[in-house]
Amino acid sequence: MVKKKPLVDIIICQKNNKAIISACLDSVKNQTYKRWKCIVVDDHSTDGGCEFIEKKYPFVKIFRLKGKGPSYNRNIGIKSTFGKYIVTMDSDAVLARNWLSEMIKFMEKNPKIGVCSGKILDQNNPDVISIAGGGLSKSGIVYHRGTGQNTNTSKYNQIKKTIYLCSASMITRRKVFDKIGYFDPDYIYSHEDLDICWRTNMAGFDVVYYPKAESYHQMGCTVAKFPSAKLRYLGCRNRILTLLKNYQIINLLKYSPLFIIHFFYLLIFKNHKSAIINAYLWNVKNIKSTINKRNKIQHTRVKSDQELFKLF
Repeated sequence: MVKKKPLVDIIICQKNNKAIISACLDSVKNQTYKRWKCIVVDDHSTDGGCEFIEKKYPFVKIFRLKGKGPSYNRNIGIKSTFGKYIVTMDSDAVLARNWLSEMIKFMEKNPKIGVCSGKILDQNNPDVISIAGGGLSKSGIVYHRGTGQNTNTSKYNQIKKTIYLCSASMITRRKVFDKIGYFDPDYIYSHEDLDICWRTNMAGFDVVYYPKAESYHQMGCTVAKFPSAKLRYLGCRNRILTLLKNYQIINLLKYSPLFIIHFFYLLIFKNHKSAIINAYLWNVKNIKSTINKRNKIQHTRVKSDQELFKLF
């Protein structure tokens, strides 16, 4: 008896991206792996994108939501599906034709992997890497590996376990969400993928960069429409929230001087100072909610911070 291929649910977040959504959806439609379903979660678009998708891409199921951001929206999509794997995509991402085939083959051979992403190339210059996995400093600063490097650079063509992957084109085993919960809807935008990957690692699954699966990305196409002060606020706020939730207490205390130093660095050298202050104040005001989240997260812990530091 032939084994049935696993079902994949592809969840795409979009907001007012009618002009670019065709490239994304065409790449899904043209995948060599065919056992998938596709959902577009629309964040209160006003550009006619939903009507365009309904007409041109009848295979897509659309959820029209009320502007709560990609973290909340992805959760709505995930909870409506039942496939073994969930792919999260941004509407400015495009998959190579064999992306799903490569990913499913790799994930099926490696059941300990919970989250995986491939080599993400610059859509406007596909010989150049946009993101080849990511890393994290002890003070919570996220960085992307390989940005601006040639796609043939050998160090970015090696499989690598990591603490962080970009959710613009990322696959997650459903049982990861069953164990650790979903994206934190309070994030709205920024660091939500770091948070889910950190929690995945903490719970004993592997988070892996797999370069054979390639996709293409127009970095920041959607967030370029955000006010810069809002981006600064969310980036600062969510970085601290992620550290408060996921570090063990001993390391929260140990690295807290770095958090303070970084706060003053931002105030002195960066713009939108009121946004920075409000970001830190938000974490003070919402500390009770954060502690509740933290207690649930720490309950799933299998790996210590010391083990996870090897992935930073």
